[in-house]
Amino acid sequence: MSEASWLKISLDSSYFTAGERVTGEVMVFTKTSNTKILLKSLGIEKLTLKKTGSQVIHHSNQIFALDVELTKIASETQAVYPFTFKLPSFSPASFSFADSDVEANNVTCEISYYIEAILIHNTDELLKDTLSFIMFNKNSRLIISPHIDFTSVLTACWCFQKGISTISIEPTDVNHISCKDQKKYRIIINSQSNETLASIIGQVVYEVKFIIPGEKTLHMRKIISRSVPNIESLKRDAPDINSIVYILETDLSAINIGDNPCSNKSSMCCSEYKLQVFAVYDVGCRSKRVECEIPLQVNPTKPKNERPEPPSFWEPIEHTLQSFILLSDHESLGPQRKVNINSPQTPDDE
Repeated sequence: MSEASWLKISLDSSYFTAGERVTGEVMVFTKTSNTKILLKSLGIEKLTLKKTGSQVIHHSNQIFALDVELTKIASETQAVYPFTFKLPSFSPASFSFADSDVEANNVTCEISYYIEAILIHNTDELLKDTLSFIMFNKNSRLIISPHIDFTSVLTACWCFQKGISTISIEPTDVNHISCKDQKKYRIIINSQSNETLASIIGQVVYEVKFIIPGEKTLHMRKIISRSVPNIESLKRDAPDINSIVYILETDLSAINIGDNPCSNKSSMCCSEYKLQVFAVYDVGCRSKRVECEIPLQVNPTKPKNERPEPPSFWEPIEHTLQSFILLSDHESLGPQRKVNINSPQTPDDE
């Protein structure tokens, strides 16, 4: 074993869902006596607004915090200290956004989570290891419907009915899409009037709203992905003209508004994606547009979970699992209560 001290954090996963338990361990080797290990974790939201005229405004909100003494170490040791704590169910997803609105106001917003272990001797910090992790919000648990229908009446001049049109949206898999990812949807347009179908448009729209204390609410909207298939080819290739099918490919990889501009809701941000499909018919003396819209749950990108490499000679003592309770100070996000760190857990916290 090298004379150098060594301290690392290892988590069971690189990402967690709000309401789940974070489980991991702190691994330590030290030859220094009378030390202790502090364990810290923090979820924080930061927003910066640079207004036209160079005025810069900063705001931040703490989502939760953990600051505890994990253990005291009397003498030289190599050891593993497992730990766990439950994440608040209201925790927003990890988020990273940077863009400007139509008035050239520049907004950057980041929601991040990390955990930290510190080896202390007296008041001196001997070693520190910090590890970030990704949070998924509770909506990431929502189950995707395998089939969604929208039906509209086709009307011509003088409000004469020309039949109905039904647009069906079927995702090709049941997984939510992630930032910078692609996903396919099967679009089916059923109508006795499909001979008059002039065009089809499929697109993903991103809408974000920032609620900044002391400032007016900022709204931004962008078309992220758009597809306009060749309608004549679709009609020609359809076995039944009354039921036209095409595959809509959505692509979020070209989005350039931050690393993780996912679906989210926090105290200062509301971020949403919508899938829209339009079918335009030439009926009578005018065009009739049939449209449908469904929300998309876009999750943060999952990072790889990299395990730390222990020293060459590593025979640690395995200690028992310790469970901690977070301190929450984010009262604007619904019913929470402040609890004392290290207080006994109640059944609701299990």
